[in-house]
Amino acid sequence: MKKLSVAAFLLAFLLAFSSCSALTDVLDPKEKLFTLEDYPVSFTATTAFMEVSDRGAWDIQITDGRVYFGVMAYDPVDLSEDQTPEEIYKLQNDDLFSKRENVQVTVEENTSALSGKSITHTRYSAELDGSKNYYESYLVTFGEDQTFCWVLITGLPSYIEKEGGHLRAIVESLSLTE
Repeated sequence: MKKLSVAAFLLAFLLAFSSCSALTDVLDPKEKLFTLEDYPVSFTATTAFMEVSDRGAWDIQITDGRVYFGVMAYDPVDLSEDQTPEEIYKLQNDDLFSKRENVQVTVEENTSALSGKSITHTRYSAELDGSKNYYESYLVTFGEDQTFCWVLITGLPSYIEKEGGHLRAIVESLSLTE
């Protein structure tokens, strides 16, 4: 009878605290680290994400099958004399949306500071080949004369609306590895 009481207590304890993130993180880690090959940048995403082998111009591209997450990193030494990360952000966005139709800004550009980095974000809605997608565009800077990243997240509006907080957390996890 005593063994049954202990087992019942343990089961009740686990059920009561199964939503506690600290406990579930310890029992079931669901994140993995992604590292850029040519730049000192890494980030974490859930294990549902896998690296895309044909990444095109991206330094890394991952997907969970419903959304694509691409990162282009830049070393400031490669910029022209007066070029800034903000200009790269604008150039990349302008280039991308010159190839899309029905482009609309759905979340105005905003910038926030977080743990030694600055994150600029704009959300666009646009169509390509008759399909409507959201495009979450980010500029992540780590300080003057540091590597910086342009990040683009692409997916169906309903998915990005639902998973927006989680996707933002991936962006916020970007860090320099040096």
